[in-house]
Amino acid sequence: MRKLRYVIGSMDVGGAEKHLLYILPRLKAMGWNIKVILLNSRGALADELETQGVPVVFPNWLGFCQKWPQIIRFPVKLIVSLARLISEFIKDRQTPVHFFLPESVVLGLLAAIITNLPAKKIMSRRSMNNYQQRRPILGWIERKLHRFLDCALGNSKAVTDQLLEEGIDPDKIGLIYNGIDEPNKTSVDIRKNMRIAKDTLVLTIVANLIPYKGHQDLLQALSSISAKLPEWRLLCIGNDRGILNELQQQAAHLNIDSRVKWLQDVKEVAPFWQATDIGLLTSHEEGFSNAILEAMSQGVPMIVTDVGGNAEAVLNDKSGLVVPAGEPVKLAAAIHKLASNPELRGRFGKQARDLYMKNYTAEKCVNSYNEFYQRL
Repeated sequence: MRKLRYVIGSMDVGGAEKHLLYILPRLKAMGWNIKVILLNSRGALADELETQGVPVVFPNWLGFCQKWPQIIRFPVKLIVSLARLISEFIKDRQTPVHFFLPESVVLGLLAAIITNLPAKKIMSRRSMNNYQQRRPILGWIERKLHRFLDCALGNSKAVTDQLLEEGIDPDKIGLIYNGIDEPNKTSVDIRKNMRIAKDTLVLTIVANLIPYKGHQDLLQALSSISAKLPEWRLLCIGNDRGILNELQQQAAHLNIDSRVKWLQDVKEVAPFWQATDIGLLTSHEEGFSNAILEAMSQGVPMIVTDVGGNAEAVLNDKSGLVVPAGEPVKLAAAIHKLASNPELRGRFGKQARDLYMKNYTAEKCVNSYNEFYQRL
């Protein structure tokens, strides 16, 4: 049986982790023997993976130091994680290993060098490399280790272009776009549940409340054109990462707080997309957002910022609108253009749905991985 190993910090809820939850059970069904190695913690999605027959390895060696000060706990965690990978690579020297997220890449490649691992070594980069500016030492080490990789995969052309700029051999770089399952149609009536009239314009953004997601720009843009819009509501779906209070104060200052709904811990987003007229993603940085694909699968026209792979998924003036990041005036103009033209929204939404079916289904994504591993 063909075997694969995956290394990631944890299976906490996040983009890379949800991506693995999508693809790994399907690859297993195609005949791949898969094991997931976790470095930091199990996370909420680990049980779901195991329920679908994918084993998750996480010997809880770190429990003894959880109460230690961070300055001591952090290096101990790195040493223990590195030792765990060295042990794994000594036991199995032939199975290809696929690293997700920067910490796993660095620790995994260091372990591979120490053990002189002959197995194929693959990295997936799922975001732009802005993190290297915030964590320059990690970025420097990662770039130095690139030469030990057999392949580096990106999830958008914008990401693969950066991998090329970082000096990775072009022959080692590959591109596999994200793919998602089409959500089931639901009987949940979000408008009725939230007492939103049928003729109210609903705008939705699905993004955790993090400064670089651009919620501030969106609130400013909507405030500037509020009087020109029909009756409207903004649904902000995403968990607070420390700026909710600041955003609520901004909305109140702009006198639009009564029109903005902050929704956290939302387990099922599909019903909200099905109630949406215009979808939004206003990030200042992005890799390739599944939120865009979720909206496209429901035929929702999107307005997105021109960062990462956004403009690869949303074709400007064909399936949605693409605007520069950090420019509320241009964002406001795009919102007004779609808000005032239901026919255009319908045309863009249909094209978005067609593009999803052609390029971004879970089936297409998994088939791309299967073919990649077979070639490898």
